[in-house]
Amino acid sequence: MALVWHDNHKQEQELIPCSPVLSAVRILESVDSSNTYVAQAIPSSPCADARERVAHFAQEPGWHSCETGSESTILPAQPTMALVLADSQTRGRGRLDRKWYDHKGQSFLATWALAVPTDLLVGSQSGWLPMAVGIAAVDGLVQTLQECHAHPTVAENLAAPLALKWPNDIFCSGRKLAGVLCEAVTVDQEWSVLVAGLGINLFVPAEELPTSESTSLQLSYDGLPPFAVLRKQLAISISEHLSKEFGALLQDVHRATDDLRERVCRRSWTLGKQVTVKPVGGKPIVGKALSIGPDAAVQVATDDGRMLWVSTGDVGVLPTVGPR
Repeated sequence: MALVWHDNHKQEQELIPCSPVLSAVRILESVDSSNTYVAQAIPSSPCADARERVAHFAQEPGWHSCETGSESTILPAQPTMALVLADSQTRGRGRLDRKWYDHKGQSFLATWALAVPTDLLVGSQSGWLPMAVGIAAVDGLVQTLQECHAHPTVAENLAAPLALKWPNDIFCSGRKLAGVLCEAVTVDQEWSVLVAGLGINLFVPAEELPTSESTSLQLSYDGLPPFAVLRKQLAISISEHLSKEFGALLQDVHRATDDLRERVCRRSWTLGKQVTVKPVGGKPIVGKALSIGPDAAVQVATDDGRMLWVSTGDVGVLPTVGPR
């Protein structure tokens, strides 16, 4: 299906989130799905190597090059990475083909293209990739909140309201704030591209949230800057944390996933709680989430005495939280 998009030529240059960790940035006023846009752009590149394809975005019309002339802040194993931001999406989607509801000027809508080894993208460690994106998003959120001097409306600790729900959601004060959608674009046996999408509710009013289990950043934090400023700061901070996470994976995947597992467990909204497991095509199962395994699967002790390792499907936390 054809994309419906056009560039926002009125974007102020100072609001473009360039960073040394990014090769290029593009801001779209409207697109059907930023993930679809990036996934379709990769195969059409004239370059052969996946890393060159991502870097080549800087040469394409409409893209902003982030070349700074200095590599002093670039890690030895830094992944090649480009970023697309969208003001709005007409067909935004999440995991399991769920629709993502966005609001122009109220939602952070981003997709990164990261060149990664193909065996990392399709191998036994691939389950950690959306969690690496989730951790980077949470750390980037916390850093941005600190930099803009925002403060939580209830908790004393700035990071306290934020948590990860297995496998790809970010919760804030017990409700869904953001979602991650990771997709693979295989280029060759050596290198391919991870398409990592992230949607965050920033300024969505309570009455416009899609479900009673959703939330918006403004409902948990005071002192947020205007949307354009906040989006730029988030894009830079999250990009830098993504570079750090994936740089570690490129250097030593086993050490990196061990470290990631520890941090995901520490920030988990799922572990230790009663959950409902919804396997793809199966009946829901109720139990308690116990741990996360070396392959990123979650272990659930079911109410009928079984031990399950869940690697696909959905795991929802029970019971529903109280009033917003």
